[in-house]
Amino acid sequence: MFAKEDLYNTRATQEELLAMMKDIHAFFEREKITYSLTSGSLLGAVRENGFIPWDDDMDIMVDRKNFERILSAFDGCKGYTLKRDLWIYRIRREGNENTEEYQPTVDIFVIDNVPENKLQWKWKVLRLKTLQGMMKKKPDYKKYSFIHKILVAATRFLGLFFTDNFKWKRYDKISKIGNKKPTKYVAMYDDLYKYLSVRYDADLMASLMKHPFEDTEFYITEKYDHSLTVLYGDYMTPPPENERISAHL
Repeated sequence: MFAKEDLYNTRATQEELLAMMKDIHAFFEREKITYSLTSGSLLGAVRENGFIPWDDDMDIMVDRKNFERILSAFDGCKGYTLKRDLWIYRIRREGNENTEEYQPTVDIFVIDNVPENKLQWKWKVLRLKTLQGMMKKKPDYKKYSFIHKILVAATRFLGLFFTDNFKWKRYDKISKIGNKKPTKYVAMYDDLYKYLSVRYDADLMASLMKHPFEDTEFYITEKYDHSLTVLYGDYMTPPPENERISAHL
């Protein structure tokens, strides 16, 4: 396990994440919940047969039906908590959910439909982007351009007039728009702001397979090439050294 050199000081975190994911995978298997690794974890599985060396969290995706099953059954995942952080649900070790310090998390991304009508899709994404700005607590303005600083500040100010619960209920309701009938594309609307317009083929989760990951195996979509190409383009080529950082909300 972990034959690669620990160049980014992530080894201890990754060992913890691997142990967590083994437990979560076993829980999902018992409850017959289907999932796939996604984002950096899927990329790591395909390119590295494990973690990307600089990654310090794990990402999984589930469709809406399986996400609802996770919510209803999660009490059976002993030793772990499932808690919403802004607009994303994260799994943590029990006892680590309220600390201010960074703790390893397995992040759950939920797949919902993209409306067939282009204007409806654009309107859906715009409302979710606005709500993300309204829900942010301490934006890092240094990473935004001048125009985006203004937009983030304006939406954050607007968010002060609404409760966190109200904003979350609106976010959840809008995310589900289009789910009542089959569509050509799906998306993960609890992803980072820059990925909210990313669309995947509707059969993204239709076929899954187990894939090597460090000293075990986890499920990945058989359409991993489609998923990773949409997100990263030439995903088999590592990014420049200065871009080798883990992205978080």
